[in-house]
Amino acid sequence: MPGLAEARDEYHFNNTPSLQPLSPDRVLEDRHITSSGARSRLLTIPVEILANILKYIAEDKKALASLALVNSDCRQLARSYQFSTVCFDYGPNTLDLLARLVEEGRERDSNHGATLTPSIGACIRRIQVKTDTYGVQKLSDLWVSRQDFKALPDEEKDERLEDAHQAYFDTYIPHIGLVLRNKSLPHLEYLAWEDPVLLERPFFNSLVRSSITQLKLSKVRVMEN
Repeated sequence: MPGLAEARDEYHFNNTPSLQPLSPDRVLEDRHITSSGARSRLLTIPVEILANILKYIAEDKKALASLALVNSDCRQLARSYQFSTVCFDYGPNTLDLLARLVEEGRERDSNHGATLTPSIGACIRRIQVKTDTYGVQKLSDLWVSRQDFKALPDEEKDERLEDAHQAYFDTYIPHIGLVLRNKSLPHLEYLAWEDPVLLERPFFNSLVRSSITQLKLSKVRVMEN
């Protein structure tokens, strides 16, 4: 598929400062605690102390998962650790998350920058865009052996490749740009882009409007005027 390479350089945010956990009030975006949350003793603790407690809970994935089941407010606190760093690899989970972020962005656009319920986007601090080419193949009817693909009629091969191209370049990449610019990710700080594709001016306009403070572009081609 044009524009996608099989080899990738590893990038694990080694050169960026350690993330300091967001304070609970920022994760909850200054929302009032829900009625169910008000009954939780944990959420009655002063914010500064609660933040320190959450650091210890986050060290135990099972404890963090249990916290997420208590109520919507505790779920948001757990998400602030579970979703602090995400990788967009074009897998099913990525596409589901991206669709959710697009929807949250639409909510913010129509609700003065707020979402109706606690948002996943508010929890994301780092994003790595690193497409798994095998994932592309699976999602685009290209998951066959090279020999079997060559055996397909030319028309079917062209159709499958075109569908894969459109899904990636006409939907996936624009959706990433959309969530970067429409305030879906109010606390995003770092973006590492590792897909060697052509990025056009609208994408870079998205970055200008985002909250990103550190950017890494690897093997990216830039469209010139």
